[in-house]
Amino acid sequence: MTTAVSIEPHEPHEPRAGVRTDSHGLPHGVPHVGCVRISVDDAAGAPIALSLLYPTDAAPAPVRFGPYTLEVALNAAVREGRYPLVMISHGTRSSPMVFRSLAQFLAGQGFIVGLLEHPFDCVANASQQYSYENLVNRPRQIDLAIDGALAVPGIGAAIRPEQISLIGHSVGAYAVLAAAGAAPDTSAFVEFCHAPENLATPDWTALVRQRGMPSGPVALAPRWRHRIAALVLLAPDLSMYRHPGALDQLSAALLVMVAEHDLWAQESLDLLKAGAPPALAVEARMIANAGHYSFISQFPEAIRGHVGDAGRDPQGFDRAAFLATLERDVLAFLRAHALASPA
Repeated sequence: MTTAVSIEPHEPHEPRAGVRTDSHGLPHGVPHVGCVRISVDDAAGAPIALSLLYPTDAAPAPVRFGPYTLEVALNAAVREGRYPLVMISHGTRSSPMVFRSLAQFLAGQGFIVGLLEHPFDCVANASQQYSYENLVNRPRQIDLAIDGALAVPGIGAAIRPEQISLIGHSVGAYAVLAAAGAAPDTSAFVEFCHAPENLATPDWTALVRQRGMPSGPVALAPRWRHRIAALVLLAPDLSMYRHPGALDQLSAALLVMVAEHDLWAQESLDLLKAGAPPALAVEARMIANAGHYSFISQFPEAIRGHVGDAGRDPQGFDRAAFLATLERDVLAFLRAHALASPA
């Protein structure tokens, strides 16, 4: 399969020779993070914007990504070595840049990290939010983003294709589960949205009814599912996986963090404990006092007052402290499970 990508032109930086590696084959002392922004063609939809963050020896500088700023070496060469790949899928009507802190942290620890924007379910265009089309498109877009990363000159050759991990928040967690081989079905979700007691709240049930979401299995054919070694699910939307056998085909290790104040929080943990294959490595935990958006990077002061609930946390919850712990926990999990896969 040939994947078309367009890449911003850049001046190459020469990597340092003689890089020492650790027991996982990752370089010691990754000094800086590089970034390249590409567009991946999707024959069935709109182009996918993808930012790749990776280890580099080039000096960083502040780079603006809309309202966000990252200290990265734009279009620099990848530091000598080969690295595991992580793709991050954002939540509904959101932006990949809300996971910029986690992405930059992992890249600085020796991962190549992809931040993809899901067309038609992002800040710029949410016309497929809560639609069946979105349920089909998101997992396919993850596949295409992986293809796109592997096709980037100088970066693709540095990726270890047997060491791929996926991170998803909210409906992004739905998407990464589907991309890894889970079998979503809308039946229970559609029934909930049409129940008389749910016609007014939650408010998103009206949008599901307006979109005319059908009831039944979601038709998917994920291509990278056998290469996915680990999944991280943050405040996951598991509403499409409430039926028996939904998770039977998963082979990727799972780290699941559920927000205490989320809808169906305990049910989500119970579902994973009961539904995951017995041989699967599963770490599932409830994050005390967390809200749905407590997992995303803090917003710049200039826009914090304009992003609504996404910029607020339950009283007493320290998002900055939690995110530092989250980064360490995700790193430890990926090192324990994703890096155990063959290189």
